[in-house]
Amino acid sequence: MKLLGTSGRRRLGVALAGAVTAVAFAAPAAQADFTIPACGGSAIKGVGSSLQNVAQQNYLSVNFGGSEGCPGIPSPAVTYNTGFATTGSGAGLRAMGSADGNRESQNFGARFGGTDDAPTPTQQAFMNNGADAGTADDAKIHIIPIATAAVTAVVNLPDACRAVGTGAPTGDFDATSGRVQISNDKLAKAFAGVSGGQTWGDLLPTATGTCATAPVRRIVRQDSSGSTYVFKQYLNRTSPGTFDTAANTTWPNGPVTATASACTVSLCSNTASGGGSLRTLLGLTDGGIGYLALSDTRSGFDKSDALPPATSVDDTYFLQLQNNPGGSTTGYKDPALDATGWKTGGTKGSNCVSIPSLTLPAGADPTLGDWSPTNPTGGSGYPACALTWDLAFDDNAPAWGKNDTEQAKARTLKDYLTFVVSSVGQAGLLSNDYAPLSPTLLAAAQTGVNAIGWDKSSGNVVTPPPTETTPTQTTPTQTTPTQTTPTVIDNKFTLASAKVKGTAITVALKLPGAGKLAVKASFKYKGKTITFASVSASVKGGTGTVSLKAGSKAKAALKKVKSAKVTFTVTYTPTGGKANAKSKTVTVKGGKK
Repeated sequence: MKLLGTSGRRRLGVALAGAVTAVAFAAPAAQADFTIPACGGSAIKGVGSSLQNVAQQNYLSVNFGGSEGCPGIPSPAVTYNTGFATTGSGAGLRAMGSADGNRESQNFGARFGGTDDAPTPTQQAFMNNGADAGTADDAKIHIIPIATAAVTAVVNLPDACRAVGTGAPTGDFDATSGRVQISNDKLAKAFAGVSGGQTWGDLLPTATGTCATAPVRRIVRQDSSGSTYVFKQYLNRTSPGTFDTAANTTWPNGPVTATASACTVSLCSNTASGGGSLRTLLGLTDGGIGYLALSDTRSGFDKSDALPPATSVDDTYFLQLQNNPGGSTTGYKDPALDATGWKTGGTKGSNCVSIPSLTLPAGADPTLGDWSPTNPTGGSGYPACALTWDLAFDDNAPAWGKNDTEQAKARTLKDYLTFVVSSVGQAGLLSNDYAPLSPTLLAAAQTGVNAIGWDKSSGNVVTPPPTETTPTQTTPTQTTPTQTTPTVIDNKFTLASAKVKGTAITVALKLPGAGKLAVKASFKYKGKTITFASVSASVKGGTGTVSLKAGSKAKAALKKVKSAKVTFTVTYTPTGGKANAKSKTVTVKGGKK
């Protein structure tokens, strides 16, 4: 039986009885508080978290200008971390006024900030109050969760640990991927620069000779970074209080030496900001160890073979981490969700679909509250997961100025964030090495975005756009990773097959029960991401198929190539449960001979 087709509404058969409606994202309805219609705004810029770069630059902003967002809006309508001297979560916070309330002088035109390190109450107060001693520039900041992501430990294994006969480790590696395995305790010692973590023999007990004596070089971020904050949270699970999360760029047993060439001391950063700069310096540093968002590892830090260290030709890659840091581990967990995600060309996706239960800020709109106590690290799954947020004001008129130019930017900001937290916006995150928000977090995010308006002080009332039907949400009881795990609703589903016929893909699925289903397919053409097809709907479960038919833009691009690798992601969210997603890549023939 057919689960869902991209051509519209249809009644289903016995396997999935009842009507299932395709819910594609549509431009939000015009708000009473805006005089500019939906999708009628002007271009905006964002700055901040480099962990968000791939999602913002390669997926969300690209698809926002397509049929699922605001078709026809001038491109690029949204740019992120483009043209800014400094990026990172610290830059995203400062852009919104976290340091002293001064927003404009520090952000060079950004109208939203990205961060993996939620603002403290003091920073939030500065943002809300602005730089003016009076109340004219007072504006409420929304802290809007947009995705979860894995932060990885990455290594540049010493050359001395790679050749047979040099003392390469004989037992400290994963048999499936050939990657070395380093315990939570040893990683904490390595990043602290203390005894037991200063040489590769400390980290890899079966190493001998020149491999064992090779020094460990710590490579860290130059700038204030949310990835640093999250990775320190993870390390502190094993070694409480050792890593100062408030002093973001400070590390034990420093100081940090800034260099653009290979690090030759214990602790170094690049001279430039951003995760890409850390990746570059680590690639130059034999024996280096650092940390990157999973999406940042795909340029040289996934593994090209499954061979052990003594025979592998690839010595720069991300690691598995032991779960339950600070407790009793049950084994190593991979930051990549798919079994092939560790290797070059493997299926992308973050193993942070399920994170430890979080307590949302109190109040009708959690995005106006204090998220700074949030700590999604630890637990029985992958232990270094990040929650990442976008920062935007409830009303841009007092924050940036009451004029037509600012209203046009505010209009696009509202439309863009509406897309980001829609089911379609969330559906493509997994195939870009992120994970979608849980139903509870997504409901909170949508509440915050729906409230954003224009010139509210004049008495305008925000009329939220119609929201997509989502499972009933309940705020979870306060828990920590060591507390009793709440009842888990089954979200495991089977992606049985994917068949290609012409420019259509038929996906066979088996779902455990009722919920929501979102399927997004895309491919690369001349460096750009082209949407092949997408669909979202409520389903009753069972066995059936989803039909993905190429849209007009996809067909036009396919005519110009011999074939295209189309990656589709299926995201299934059981009613009242957490989302689960799977991706697969198929080849679709083009029209070029």
